[in-house]
Amino acid sequence: MLTYPNKEVKISLNSYILGYVVQNRSESFRLTLKLQLAFMNGNIDEIVELIKSIFASSIFGT
Repeated sequence: MLTYPNKEVKISLNSYILGYVVQNRSESFRLTLKLQLAFMNGNIDEIVELIKSIFASSIFGT
């Protein structure tokens, strides 16, 4: 199984991908923080809604 070499690479890659999909740096940062909190709190409903909003407002939603 292919994994990330370390946490910093994982965070960097995830941020890059989210930044590419959203293409608005401040919105990308805001969504990253909200996702982190939702995962830490185990709030699956919020995670699903955030992911939906990411794709709805992304380059894929246009």
